[in-house]
Amino acid sequence: MLSLDTLLLVLHGLSAGVLAGASIHNALLSWRDYVRGRSTNVRLQRLYPRVIAGAWLFTFALGLLIYPAFRVGARVTTFDPHLPLATGFFEMKEHWLGIAALLLLYLVPTSAHLGPRATPPVDRALYHLATIALGIIVAYATLTGMTLTAIQPL
Repeated sequence: MLSLDTLLLVLHGLSAGVLAGASIHNALLSWRDYVRGRSTNVRLQRLYPRVIAGAWLFTFALGLLIYPAFRVGARVTTFDPHLPLATGFFEMKEHWLGIAALLLLYLVPTSAHLGPRATPPVDRALYHLATIALGIIVAYATLTGMTLTAIQPL
């Protein structure tokens, strides 16, 4: 029988997978559009930031719920005394995800103004840079989280 903490950890991982998939797909779409110099699918560029924001909030909420079990069950017993580098990677992941939240605060409202007749006009280069940065941050955070879970699950 799965414990509640294990179930929440699995849901956290699945939600992180949705977050990573949407972020990376959006980054690749944005990169392609930047290289081509035009938007090929504005509808997807409007949808992805909202999906990413929802997945980010859900993943964050699940992370808050499992953090006490992680703190007692993995961090204090394994990571801090025996693997301080793993603790450092966890802390770095958390800080980068804070930056990702700020990027989302820019991307979600800005994505609503994409398109050829958008008012006010969107700085496309900044939008693409923020989208690609978000994809890289989320990919790093997901890989780090999955690796730490493989080292010491709850």
